[in-house]
Amino acid sequence: MCLIINHRNLKTVPIHKEGNESNDKVVYKILLAKEGKYVSPYRKHSYQLDCDTVDEKEADIKKIKEKNKPEFRVVGKGFLHSIRTLQAAQVRATTIQNQIAGLKNLSSWTVEIHKAIIPEGTKYYEGRNSDICSKTLRVLSEVIT
Repeated sequence: MCLIINHRNLKTVPIHKEGNESNDKVVYKILLAKEGKYVSPYRKHSYQLDCDTVDEKEADIKKIKEKNKPEFRVVGKGFLHSIRTLQAAQVRATTIQNQIAGLKNLSSWTVEIHKAIIPEGTKYYEGRNSDICSKTLRVLSEVIT
């Protein structure tokens, strides 16, 4: 899955000051779950719950220019994708559930929405819609229904 961005505005989750609450950014991650294993639905990236997952790959960001349309960029690799709002995650999870229902190799997997954290100090991009991608993502065991 690729994240479409309008510009190369790489952001960083601010680091909290002594005595203040953490600035961790709360997001939602859709995972396929089966027998204690968790993978992302598109890239099949494996996740361990309640641990930081870091994408060590070099960022793959491509410029796309279509005729008579504004230029945009696509983040393909080097970042972990998640969703900024629960409502958008629920819509996406339904779409994914419908997509895998007829696939023999994935139909036994369950689609789950997990609360996730982009830890403070992590670099991230926000997409045009409610998508977000970051270098580090902590997927929590808390499942949202």
